[in-house]
Amino acid sequence: MNKLIKNEFIKILKRKSLYLIILLMIIMMSCITLFKSMKETKDDSILLKEKNDLEIELSNYDAEYLKGEYLEDYLSCITKLDIVKLKLEFGENSWQSNVVADYYNFYTLRYNINLSTYENKKDIESVKKYDKLVDLLKSDDWKAFARYEIDILNEEGNQAEVEKLQFRLEKDVSFETSFLDEAVKEYFVNKEMIKEYENRNELTYEEKLKYQELKESIEIDKYIIDSRKDIKNKEGIRGEIINFYENYNLLLLLIIIGISSIIIIDEFKTGNIKNILILPKKRWKIYISKLITCFVLSIVLYFIIGIIHFLISLIIYGNKGLDIPSVIYMPDKNKIITFNIILLYLYNLLLNLPLIIVNILFLCMVGVIFNEYIETEIFSLLFLSCGTLLIDKLENLGKSFHMLSIFYNMDFSPLLFGRLHKCEYMSIGSSMTIFVVHCLIFIIVAMIAVNKKDI
Repeated sequence: MNKLIKNEFIKILKRKSLYLIILLMIIMMSCITLFKSMKETKDDSILLKEKNDLEIELSNYDAEYLKGEYLEDYLSCITKLDIVKLKLEFGENSWQSNVVADYYNFYTLRYNINLSTYENKKDIESVKKYDKLVDLLKSDDWKAFARYEIDILNEEGNQAEVEKLQFRLEKDVSFETSFLDEAVKEYFVNKEMIKEYENRNELTYEEKLKYQELKESIEIDKYIIDSRKDIKNKEGIRGEIINFYENYNLLLLLIIIGISSIIIIDEFKTGNIKNILILPKKRWKIYISKLITCFVLSIVLYFIIGIIHFLISLIIYGNKGLDIPSVIYMPDKNKIITFNIILLYLYNLLLNLPLIIVNILFLCMVGVIFNEYIETEIFSLLFLSCGTLLIDKLENLGKSFHMLSIFYNMDFSPLLFGRLHKCEYMSIGSSMTIFVVHCLIFIIVAMIAVNKKDI
């Protein structure tokens, strides 16, 4: 067997078509990565657009003849315009701008001031409170503003908002637009949502899945806040690494088609298979040696392509973000584990290994049966489409299809990390059984075809 495998490697490494496939893959990845890096992003100010729209809307009102609902609309419009102007004064992504947007006191006080002005009155209390808030913004001390808000909220008995502000002070997370600010907001939103599930006596399976997702999100946000590392960052080289398999999944599978064609179909097309089958070796051993060669070569090429992709991304984007780790949440232990971002290549390979194995077995089986490029490519692409592109469209086929289909039984991440299976009626044991059965079917059918070939 070892000698057969060695001979297969020697033969395929002599094929110029293999190196052509790799070269084309490199060129395609370079072009895709470069194109994404050159895409222009619009930097139009949302606030400026909102200001212009409000000014246009305001010009449609005749302030002297407004009553009832129309007066409320007019005052609402002018108040929104005042708030937008205030936000622009401090900058679109400043902590002051975010505070003005998130805290309703600004709008309420400004509305009261505008109403009293329209009625030729003076709301001294509202003006005083509003000016105090604006002065705090101008002092550029977000902590002073937070402490002032805590005092007001304590008087109102709003302990939920007090907790959020105290958390910001404790963790030193300002209101400025940043990944830390987003993590704090998402953390408290998910904490409120998860309380609903924890207060129920019994959860449906879908609710258990959602509960698990919320716990994961909370733990990740806690890690971001404590470590002050933007692990959700998907820009530049970090985004390329995170999305590597997703972006190049189809190209990697096309490589498997190319390798399978070289190893299987070319042998029949060129007649070399005759020289192999006359050897004193059993046909099943010859076929298994080809499978092993195809599998090992696919894994090797995955790493080669991964290294090349990393180097291309490094040249285009630089190394910014490589020091930020990647994280995985383990529900069974309710904890986060971290690893170097570059190890995501290995992690993605591990998660997609079942898909690679199934595709190799299927493609080799089809190649042995038809011995023709066109038929093999058609069946291969149909299989790949069902496995990668049409999986979401097969949802309506029902429970029995999900349980028996290979496409729904190749996710073994629950086995690795203690997650719930995506379907209540499916388990890791049943998925592994379906996976193994399909693999055996592909191997047995292919070996029967090999044994019956009249060379």
